[in-house]
Amino acid sequence: MVHRRFAERLSVPGTPEECPEKIRREIAPAGVNHMICAVTDRSLVRAFTGRDLPEAADAAARIRLVRERIMPELR
Repeated sequence: MVHRRFAERLSVPGTPEECPEKIRREIAPAGVNHMICAVTDRSLVRAFTGRDLPEAADAAARIRLVRERIMPELR
């Protein structure tokens, strides 16, 4: 299992308002200027944890949030 602190350093969880701030504060200063976006959805959570989260948005909705609300804040 991945230690929580390690996972938090390699991911950007949060609301569309919180994610750009974390990227600017913790990732960009390290010289990172490209990122790979990998989203989780209900089926992936179920596959990895066995938990069903019916309220979880699907992957397409999550990618749309990244495109429409996070990326514009980083340009």
